[in-house]
Amino acid sequence: MRAKIGTRETRCHGPWSACSTGPTGPTAAARAPFTGPSFSASAFTDNELRVPFLRGLQIPCSSNGIEIAVFTGEVHLFLHETVSETGHARVKAMTNAQGITGVGLVTGDAYHMNGGTQEEFTFDVDALPFDYDMVNNFHVTSSGAAGNIVAHETLRITSMRTATPP
Repeated sequence: MRAKIGTRETRCHGPWSACSTGPTGPTAAARAPFTGPSFSASAFTDNELRVPFLRGLQIPCSSNGIEIAVFTGEVHLFLHETVSETGHARVKAMTNAQGITGVGLVTGDAYHMNGGTQEEFTFDVDALPFDYDMVNNFHVTSSGAAGNIVAHETLRITSMRTATPP
């Protein structure tokens, strides 16, 4: 199945790909307490979005010292979600700048923004453990040597099932 709405594109793959309409009211199964996942096959969903970007950013070393630059453009976001038949889930996200440019409010200097972020979240639907990983690369460049910013971030979070309070 593929559905395209405006600038958002969604692709669903798996046992529910026929996209039949769901129930119109609560059922006995919906009122029963959650007892854990029940998946008949692996399934995944891909989503792509293009999001308008507008933000002010402090440039610490412009040609005139510190100044604010206003950036506009578009951010491309891609999400991939997978759930296995055992209930293990993985969500991957990737974002990157698409033609984002900025202008210094004091100097009028032109800036270009590029880079991207990759995130991954893995977990079991009904329990721990879970992992979260994020890598962010962010660059702002000017037409000259002044005002360039290079940033790199890495984050990893792991939550284990065996944690016990002191």
